Parts: sequence; C-alpha cells; structure tokens
Amino acid sequence: AASSASSPSWLPSQANHPATDEEGASAPSSGIMTELGDMLEKVYQMTGGRTIYCARAALQAMAFGHRVAFLELFCGAMQLTLGVRAQGLLAPMGIDRLYPVGGREWDLSIPSDQKNCGSLIDLIDPLVLHTAPACSKLSTVGPNKGQKGYNEEEFTKAVGVVVWCVYLHFTRRRKGREGSLESPKGSKVWTLAAVVIFFGLISCPKPGCFFAVPDA
Repeated sequence: AASSASSPSWLPSQANHPATDEEGASAPSSGIMTELGDMLEKVYQMTGGRTIYCARAALQAMAFGHRVAFLELFCGAMQLTLGVRAQGLLAPMGIDRLYPVGGREWDLSIPSDQKNCGSLIDLIDPLVLHTAPACSKLSTVGPNKGQKGYNEEEFTKAVGVVVWCVYLHFTRRRKGREGSLESPKGSKVWTLAAVVIFFGLISCPKPGCFFAVPDA
C-alpha cells in the first residue's frame, strides 16, 4: 500500500499518463546568436558570467548537434554510464556528490541545487534518465518512527529527494523521453505515494515505467 503522505499536486490523481507534448516549454531569451544558435547563451546563463573553456568536441556538438542517449543521476561508480558507452552510445559523466559540477559539490536535497540540476538535465536532454537516490534513510532495516536512531528531519529530506526524482521523470515523459528509478528491493521508496502513482507497484508497474531493483 502507498504511504499515507499526500501525493504532489503535479502528479495525476489517477493512472493516466501525461501527454507527450512540449506544452509549457518556453524558449530562452537569446541575447547572443551565433552559428551555434542559442547554446552559448544558455551556457553563459548557467555559469553566471564566469569564464569557461569549451573543448573542441563540445563546440562541435553544439554546432552540429547530437543526442545524448543516457544520463545517470546519483551515479556512484557510473557503472551504467560505462555500460552505455561500451555500446557506442553517448553518455556524459553522471551527476553525484562524488563528482563536483561547476567547481563544487551539489547537494541535491536542497531546492536551489535541485533547480540547477533540473536545468542541466533539460539542457543535456537525454533520451533516458536513470535516477538512483540514496536509500539509507528509507531502508527497511533502518529505524522506524519512534525507534532509537530515527531522525524525522533526515527521513523527510530523503523522501523529498525521491519525490524530486519522480518529478524529473514526470517532466521528462511529457517531452517524450524515458527514464528509470532504482532502489533496493523492499525499500520504503516503493511505498511512497508519488512513486506508486507515477510508476505503479513493483509487482504491477504501469506501462512504460521501468524499475531497477537490486536485491540489496
């Protein structure tokens, strides 16, 4: 059964899937137009005017275009990313606190870094987004409310990260993209209302929804 926590307002209340359209998308303001279109303007906006250096391959990609096949969020050792690359597909470095982005670590439990990360994902626009939020606070072997060692603030923060991941998948699906969510088998993640409404149950996933459920 789903957690008693109310589901986010952006999720449908029933099993209907969002339409795959581009409604609501707004074109960025473009004060600079070059052979690369507005890509350099986007990079400039995201870096806050700081000096940046672009590799030749990056400039070529912006000039002629390419499709990113896969992006891994909370990637750890990036094993999935390396596997996708081994198939000859384009997969940039994953996003994780282990790998600083923009010269600093991102804390994806806080709204400001979530917003920046979401903007980066939209810019990269991968065909498949894989998310694997930390599960230590949502583990079935961890303490429950009222037990020694339980921290309500940390639990709420962990739930918030999972809900944010579902939101990313929700917005990506509206653009016709795919995605998957990873958490250990038996994790409390699979009982959260937002996860059940969007992905369904592990035993009965909704069409087009993909799980990664390690045994541990």
